[in-house]
Amino acid sequence: MVALIPAEQLIYIEILKIASGNIALYNTIQDRLLWLIGIPHFIVALFLVSAMGWMAGGHKGLQLLGGVMIYLFLILGGWYGTILVPIADQYFIITVGLMIVFFFLTRVFPPIYGPGAAKLGGVLAGKLGEATIGKARNRKEMEKQLEEIQRAINQLERRYPRGHGMPDEASGVYANLLVKQEELKRRLED
Repeated sequence: MVALIPAEQLIYIEILKIASGNIALYNTIQDRLLWLIGIPHFIVALFLVSAMGWMAGGHKGLQLLGGVMIYLFLILGGWYGTILVPIADQYFIITVGLMIVFFFLTRVFPPIYGPGAAKLGGVLAGKLGEATIGKARNRKEMEKQLEEIQRAINQLERRYPRGHGMPDEASGVYANLLVKQEELKRRLED
């Protein structure tokens, strides 16, 4: 175990409740300040600023009050030392890795080409939407038309059972309805 001065022991073990295993990973005071206080507090501050901006809207006093309350809850509840410090190590490494990837991507695809890429993305998304959502919409419309045709056929069949006494005009409409019904059924099967 690393020898801690009394102030460090008070801060790391008593207040922040950081496990001695995590403290032992850092030999110098500077390392402990950076990795056990600096980076985790920076991450907590980013979280609190974004969360309070979302939760409290534009009310500055409510944002400050909510941020302080959540911060105290994290510290006094023991979450800081048991959950946040171990996560902060990995989070910081992942963030640096993502920043490097983002840096190289902006060199390969400079932001000046962004508006063109956005237009291309919009066109591709529109085509994809037509191919997927548009088909579903057309299918619903065809099913609705099929139901209307079926109702009209049923009405004619009720009025003229087995076609007896059906005038020529009505029999022409009946034949057209049957043809449209078969055509819609075929299109729905495809």
